[in-house]
Amino acid sequence: MKFNEAIKELEYHRGNRYILAGEELYLKELFVSIAKKIYPNHISLFPEDEESIKNAFCSDFFEGEKLVILYHFEEMKQIEFKNLLKSYSGALIALVSEEVNLKLNVITNMFSFCTPVSCGKMSEYGPDYPAWLISKASERNYLFIDDAESLMYRKVGPDMLILSNEIEKLILYKENSKTITPDDVEKVVTCTAMGSTYEILDNILRKDVVKSFKSLDLYLKNNDDLGELVYFLSHYFEKLYRMLLMSEEKMTPESIAGILNMHPFLIKTRYLPRAQEFGKNLIAQCLDNLCQVDVGLRTLSCKKILIDKFIFSFIT
Repeated sequence: MKFNEAIKELEYHRGNRYILAGEELYLKELFVSIAKKIYPNHISLFPEDEESIKNAFCSDFFEGEKLVILYHFEEMKQIEFKNLLKSYSGALIALVSEEVNLKLNVITNMFSFCTPVSCGKMSEYGPDYPAWLISKASERNYLFIDDAESLMYRKVGPDMLILSNEIEKLILYKENSKTITPDDVEKVVTCTAMGSTYEILDNILRKDVVKSFKSLDLYLKNNDDLGELVYFLSHYFEKLYRMLLMSEEKMTPESIAGILNMHPFLIKTRYLPRAQEFGKNLIAQCLDNLCQVDVGLRTLSCKKILIDKFIFSFIT
């Protein structure tokens, strides 16, 4: 089901059980926030909360209508959800990660109980994201001028959650004016993507060799400064490494988010799980390799080969 259709169904109480699948965390968070307003009695659970998950489906867990929210649902294979759901009459939202295979038995078994909702990205290189930015600003009576929304999209990349956070920063900055200019975007918006650097990183993390090199070629058509790309990749892996160190010190995702100036939801659902998946050794090796690439860019003539070697070293 399309996202907007599912929202309407949820708001009009025509459905109350959903599986949210796709890469766009903003849409998942928006769907959950709307559901929480509809169902004040709610609980959010993760794979490590196995005993709490079983208790949450008991009829006497809440009084009145209730909502159970299951994060990283694909990791909850040990739970017999079919049996639990037979005696559960409340609302349910199951979120699966962007990489999950929806054909997994634990997911397909749920389709008879839940409606799959698409939370995918919009067209990454079409007009969709800038148009969405214009719409979000308009909701707060703000106006982008001189194509500032396109500049903002180029600086951030196709990530609605980060874009939404950056809009909030712009609104705070422009408290006494209702227009957002390219100069405002340059001053306020954090650059998390440069051209197609976001796509390059995304494909590298997915370990997709073909798409990684295609996106790299696209980047080189529009930008011959590989130093910017190396900085972007290094900055990302450095964040992952710091998160692991802080996590080992028993810091909460909220505390980590405060130090790194990021959204806690991003830390808990995207960055930290990915950092734990890769581990400190691989991330440290990536940072070391990128340092060598950075040195090589200043001394060698075959610069693209250096990036090619880094991609192969990570993926293989």
